[in-house]
Amino acid sequence: QERRLRKLKKGTARIAFGAEKSADWKLGLVVVPVGLNYSAPKKFRSTLVVNYGKPIAMTPFIELYKRDAPLAIHEFTKYLQEELSKLVVHIDDPINDTLVSDLEMIYKKQLLEQKGKRASDKEDDFVITQKIVKAVNYFHRNNPEMVAAVRKKINEYRTLLEQLKIKDWVVREKYEKKLRIADLLLHIILIFTGLPIHIFGLINNYIPYKISCTTANKIVKSVEFHSSVNMNLGMLLYLIFYPLQILAIALIFNDWWILSAYIILLPLSGFFSLYYYSFLKKTFGRLRFCFLWKRNKNTAEKIIFLRQQIIEELEKARKDFTIL
Repeated sequence: QERRLRKLKKGTARIAFGAEKSADWKLGLVVVPVGLNYSAPKKFRSTLVVNYGKPIAMTPFIELYKRDAPLAIHEFTKYLQEELSKLVVHIDDPINDTLVSDLEMIYKKQLLEQKGKRASDKEDDFVITQKIVKAVNYFHRNNPEMVAAVRKKINEYRTLLEQLKIKDWVVREKYEKKLRIADLLLHIILIFTGLPIHIFGLINNYIPYKISCTTANKIVKSVEFHSSVNMNLGMLLYLIFYPLQILAIALIFNDWWILSAYIILLPLSGFFSLYYYSFLKKTFGRLRFCFLWKRNKNTAEKIIFLRQQIIEELEKARKDFTIL
């Protein structure tokens, strides 16, 4: 789950050469490198970008294998490593993991807009993330002092956000003059309008959802398997809870129309509740920043100023790194 390609083992090469050898070198075998890039491996409804690379033919390596099998296996594995590295987000040094995440949070949306790309397009999003990572890797090697200065400023900004429980996107909205009272009032009206459906969805879906999350957190020691356990346990629990809940409604009301409506609303209200909760958190985030602006304008302006400084530093660095 780290955002880097670890050193490959030789199993792929051994299997491929072994298959060709067993068929008297007539298979014409190719190996397709595939890069898997998770936006948030543990988070429900996060995204996975799957990148397929160009097929690598075994034929150019066969003669070398006949002369020196270990060397051919080494050369093929090395080439496969190079091709795979193009398909994943690869941060050279783990020390920069947090820095890359912070840059994505602060700067990626602006880069997407400047490049005429869409944040909703996962391929565009991945391409920009790769460019950010390449820039960080480059400056970490060639200008570590600049990286350290940017890291220090971003840490100060992130610490301030965490202390005040404010998100970067709210500051960006204010900075871009998009945070309007009229929008907030509309959001509050929508919150009250959707509250009954949210409560219905929460009551009918929360228990299996919570049990699966809590159980996965307790029993799964390795983060790689958390999502799989959570999803499969959740599916099992919903297959148990939903029939029991439907049976209970059927026994209580003994009305076909009520039962039909309940069956339809049961999963739909659950999905609505998920989106509603996200909408609720965003609205409260906007309100929190508005209250901060009214109570302590100096602090709010300091946050905006810090963000502007960071953007200016990044724009300067961008001129020195044309790929970005």
